Amino acid sequence: MATANQEEHDEHGPFTYRDARRLLILVVLLIVGWLLLRALVAVLLLFGIVILLAMVLNPLVVALERRRIPRPIGAALVLIALATIVVLVVAVAVPTFTTELQSLIQRL
Repeated sequence: MATANQEEHDEHGPFTYRDARRLLILVVLLIVGWLLLRALVAVLLLFGIVILLAMVLNPLVVALERRRIPRPIGAALVLIALATIVVLVVAVAVPTFTTELQSLIQRL
């Protein structure tokens, strides 16, 4: 003999009002979560990049610490070196890119 509780959770039983309410709540929560994620994607991406950058640059800062350079100064030196590399790459790449782009435009 099945109890009322067992009948309520029967897999093959009828779709009840309680099940419909749970499904509606789940759908609403999924939609709200999706909209929240879309609104925060830029912030989450920025945090991800910062965490990745910190993980990659930390060994360099630790190596400078071993050479008796204080951590804040070591971090500043590593960031300055990284910024210098980025500026140099951009300074070399932009003129080449513009030359190639002008060449492509002339060929078209």
